[in-house]
Amino acid sequence: MRIRRFLRNLIYLRKRLTQSKLDFTVDQIRFQNNTIASLESAGDIKLIPVDIKNGLMDLKKRQDLIIEFTKSNYDYYMDIIRPTGLAGSIPGFEDRLKNQPDLSKILNIEDKADIIIISIEYAQFIKNYSEWNMINRLDEILTEINKITELINSELNK
Repeated sequence: MRIRRFLRNLIYLRKRLTQSKLDFTVDQIRFQNNTIASLESAGDIKLIPVDIKNGLMDLKKRQDLIIEFTKSNYDYYMDIIRPTGLAGSIPGFEDRLKNQPDLSKILNIEDKADIIIISIEYAQFIKNYSEWNMINRLDEILTEINKITELINSELNK
């Protein structure tokens, strides 16, 4: 009876992990803003018209905030998802346990299935929220870049 429950829970977890649309990958984000940093460090940013300079400085701040936000959310996501792996939720692990009934009994994964499932659901919620938030912030950056481009084109046409 316990083995059936164990297998049923593992099959459920495996379906959730491998056959569903859950994506456990997390992307780190980087911006190529060396030009802005170089202008700042060399002091050449002073030579740029004030409205363009302010736009570039705001853009760099927004980029830095996105990097910080995604890193902290990635770390938080990993803090949530890591215990599920340590509790036995590793794709393919159940297949290896079939040949090791003593180890399976010692690990007692079937009694941890509820915590594993809830942890995965919560981790995916955090991941989805973070990605949604990042998309919105990237849209704001794109708007900011378009404004700066317009300012630069306007300045060039003077």
